[in-house]
Amino acid sequence: MLEREEEEEALFVHVLDLLLKVVGADRAYIAVGSDPAALDIRTHRHITGRDAPLRVSRTMARTVIGEKKGVVLEDRQADERFSESVSMNLAATRALVAAPLLHAGTVYGLIALESGELGSRVDEASLELVTVVGASVAAAWARLRLTKQREETIRELKESQDQLRATQNQLVRRQQLAAVGRLAAGIAHEVKNQLSPFALVQMIAKRYPEDADFKESADMVAEAQRHILDLVNEVRTFASGAQRDYDRNREDLVGLV
Repeated sequence: MLEREEEEEALFVHVLDLLLKVVGADRAYIAVGSDPAALDIRTHRHITGRDAPLRVSRTMARTVIGEKKGVVLEDRQADERFSESVSMNLAATRALVAAPLLHAGTVYGLIALESGELGSRVDEASLELVTVVGASVAAAWARLRLTKQREETIRELKESQDQLRATQNQLVRRQQLAAVGRLAAGIAHEVKNQLSPFALVQMIAKRYPEDADFKESADMVAEAQRHILDLVNEVRTFASGAQRDYDRNREDLVGLV
């Protein structure tokens, strides 16, 4: 199960449930951290299934975390080290076994089982079992954390790669648009030069205002000139990447058609 499980919570739950059945304790928990005074109870289980609050004994944690060795109490009240423990008194703990989550010389936390009654199977044999299980859990948890870190690194690298690819595409597009812009600017210049004679049409129309047909033709030429210049400006605006502002007006669609 330690090799197969891929989620931290499920790993801890399965281990604690199995230990409760084997050892015969009332409750079990896994606390993580390297500071005995600031351990985080990551997962806890009770033999009855109820969710009972727990507090980690600092006295026990200092031994397990600080000295990297397990602790077994077959009768807490007969042990002077823990007879006055406030947390154990609140939890009505009579027997306890705890071992470090120790892997490759690093303590990741502790695993503990508690019983409110004497006569449970909390003894030296259970301490040996919990110590071995604690080391196995620590190794499995270290593997899970390494896997998660690797997955996170791969995800970050993929995001960076996607951002780099998007940036490269933007640069390529900008270069393409810049080339189009230069081409459009050249075309615009040449087109405007070629449109210069169109102004003569308007001058002639003003000289002969009485000629209605010529005035109508001159207006058509002027309108065509405006359309050509607008088209050139559209291309230049697109190539520059600028957003063009358009006037929006309500129109009678039927009348427009």
